[in-house]
Amino acid sequence: MKLKQNTLTFGILAAAFVFSAAYQLYRATLMQVPDDAFTVGTGFAYAIFVGISALVLTDRRWAWWMISAFVLVLVAVGAFWYFPVVAVARIEAGAMGPIGWLEATVYLGLLFVAGFLYTLRLLGARLVPSKG
Repeated sequence: MKLKQNTLTFGILAAAFVFSAAYQLYRATLMQVPDDAFTVGTGFAYAIFVGISALVLTDRRWAWWMISAFVLVLVAVGAFWYFPVVAVARIEAGAMGPIGWLEATVYLGLLFVAGFLYTLRLLGARLVPSKG
């Protein structure tokens, strides 16, 4: 089986968004913190994120550049909004347990893996097994 970088990158990003959406839906059922609501707009935003991620399936250079900017913005949102605002609010409410830390870590980790893959692609590198 041969995986292409664009298919792998899309799969990783889609997994990150589905994982995050599922956790957000779970948090919305608990409703311990106001930022935990899961609205139609939230679901729509996650669907748009998956749709934007699908651009890499075209394997066009412009799409890889768009995804790189998109992922960088999401990492910045995680670092400068999620952890200082949402995570702190959950900690103060006593609602940021191990599952919350796991979700945040896995989500950002998947974004970093996607970042590694788009960097390789933009540099012209390919992921191929050695024939050794």
